[in-house]
Amino acid sequence: MTSVLSLPNPASADRATAPWANDAVAPYPHVALYSNIGSSGWPLVGSMQKLGTCASIPSVSCATDADCSYDVCNNPQHKFPDPASVVNQSQVSFFSRPYMLNLGFTPMEYHPDALSSLRAANPINKIYAFSSGHLTWCPGGGYPPDPNGQSVMWADYFKAVMQFNDPADRIYADCKMTGPGFLFNSFDNKPMPLDSLANVNLAYQDTPGNYAVADALAEVWFQHAYQSGNYDGIFIDNFCEDVFWIESATRIIDYQKAGYATKEEFAAGWKAGQTEMGKHLRELIDAAGGTNFPLIGNGCMGAPGLFPYFNGWMRENFPYQNGGTWFSNMFTYPKGYMFEEFLQRAPQINYIFSAANPVQPEGVQYSLSNTRKMRFNLGSASLGNGYAVFEDGAAYPTVAPSQQWCYDEYGVDLYTGSAICDAAHRGWLGQPKGDYYHYFLPNGNPELLSTDGFETDFNGWYFAPLNGGTGTFERTTGDAPQSTHAVHVNIATIGSNAPTVRIISPTITFPSGDLSISFWAKADKQRAIQVALGCNGGRCNQPLPVTTQWKRYEVVLNPTFNSSPSTQGIQIYLGQETGDVWFDDIRIKRGISSIYRRDFDQGIVLLNPFDVDLTVPLEKTYRKIRGAVTPTINDGSAVTSVTVLGTGSGVIGDALFLLDPDAVDTTPPAKPKGLRKQ
Repeated sequence: MTSVLSLPNPASADRATAPWANDAVAPYPHVALYSNIGSSGWPLVGSMQKLGTCASIPSVSCATDADCSYDVCNNPQHKFPDPASVVNQSQVSFFSRPYMLNLGFTPMEYHPDALSSLRAANPINKIYAFSSGHLTWCPGGGYPPDPNGQSVMWADYFKAVMQFNDPADRIYADCKMTGPGFLFNSFDNKPMPLDSLANVNLAYQDTPGNYAVADALAEVWFQHAYQSGNYDGIFIDNFCEDVFWIESATRIIDYQKAGYATKEEFAAGWKAGQTEMGKHLRELIDAAGGTNFPLIGNGCMGAPGLFPYFNGWMRENFPYQNGGTWFSNMFTYPKGYMFEEFLQRAPQINYIFSAANPVQPEGVQYSLSNTRKMRFNLGSASLGNGYAVFEDGAAYPTVAPSQQWCYDEYGVDLYTGSAICDAAHRGWLGQPKGDYYHYFLPNGNPELLSTDGFETDFNGWYFAPLNGGTGTFERTTGDAPQSTHAVHVNIATIGSNAPTVRIISPTITFPSGDLSISFWAKADKQRAIQVALGCNGGRCNQPLPVTTQWKRYEVVLNPTFNSSPSTQGIQIYLGQETGDVWFDDIRIKRGISSIYRRDFDQGIVLLNPFDVDLTVPLEKTYRKIRGAVTPTINDGSAVTSVTVLGTGSGVIGDALFLLDPDAVDTTPPAKPKGLRKQ
């Protein structure tokens, strides 16, 4: 394939001085801004004055849709990049406040001074170039060159797809979408529209096995994001491994025009093309010395084929993406947040996005429901190493200025405990002391399974491989977190339908409702296990990541049965991959026995995703934030016990962020001595 791009020599750039060269992990909590600039770069560039008019009431002046009582503001600043516009310094402080910021390629190519202003305001911030994975557009006449006369990314993106048109249709200014590089709708025989979010044919092969569009787009991003030296990483939006989710009764992918005989062959080609795009982009960057240059994707629920090449993914509509729950978004294997934290390429940088609702009028973003949703989002992200995003669902500045939003948990003065909304007070939790863990709570319910921690025998647990899985099950001595004995499972082969190696408890009579299964576990490498129970509804199973160190875990299932109670055994599936797993002290009770917790240098995070409120006795005195936005929750009090709301008190759970007074010197400075009156 002949590329439309003329790529400069990567050795010509001094990569050691690139912004991303310092890859130190930012202190917590991790907050990111998804985008929130328009295609013109507004409001980061341009005026905040009301230069537009409301669509339905032209006599009303506006800057954003919020000025029009939910109507559309026709503001000329929103439509097209204007190199003559100046950086809006009043917005720089807002955009530079989060540690992680995604900004559209092309608006910033017309305004490199905006990037300079952001870095000057906060040099440690990370700025990622934002693009779409399989969507392109061409405004009438095409995008003009940047101030240096160079073609901008969105122009080169369209050209990279357009180059497969017939020769007469390759004039960029004509903006023709006629070739196999584009996706077509068999319903009306037209290119897929912009609102489909997929009009680029990643599956196109110009010769068998050569995914020409995928490779060409990888080269565009390599040139504009990596070789420019302007960005710390690339965020590729709308980048799904499956594309048929865009179809409807009047929107049907023409797989034959895309170069395939059947729908199934096109689906396989699309997935292969998506993987090739990520692989080729990573190969280009690695060859140029950028092995730590992050690539982040978004769209659907992740793409395991990209794990060797991409560093992270975004969860959208958290915690309900793909009609799921907090548990499915966090712990689905292998696409859940906690699994992508170690399965993807290092350094892993994942995002969790929750949408505020409603966002108008101004002030409602701080409603009790929105602040609770924000805490749950930020708390969930803080269980791992990723970044929380809480914005308007469209992430578009004309709808809501979410770059200006600030919540109590975003910034805290450690001396006073007061919430302060500026960049100097972010990162107040510091670094984590370790991974998240299950902080155990009193549970007076009786044990459903008698156990002595495998001290005398297997306590009725037995080895039950299936579908060709093989391994061994034995008691061991000398390395057990509780007393002297543990059990060891070796997974020799995983069989034909993983997970196929399992251990099963003795038969127990289970009622419907919350059921806690706690145990100690470790593995020879970080890996997945799955705890399961046969049931007709509710939460019947949960995958779980297990580390190489002994750690106490808890899985809470919430089964419903057609005939309650149900008599059966708990199953622990281990056959995702070969290796070794050890268990000790497996206990089963009704109710909930723990809450999710993570400890940091200057505080802790508690998170409750369950259906009941949880009262948490603390091991010592902690202090609540002295909040400005949510003082009913963050009242500044010293606490030895807190209640964290569950889903039974609202549509989602909740999280609390507490300061550790022992980690912060709150002693007032001593008065100076030896001063004489002058």
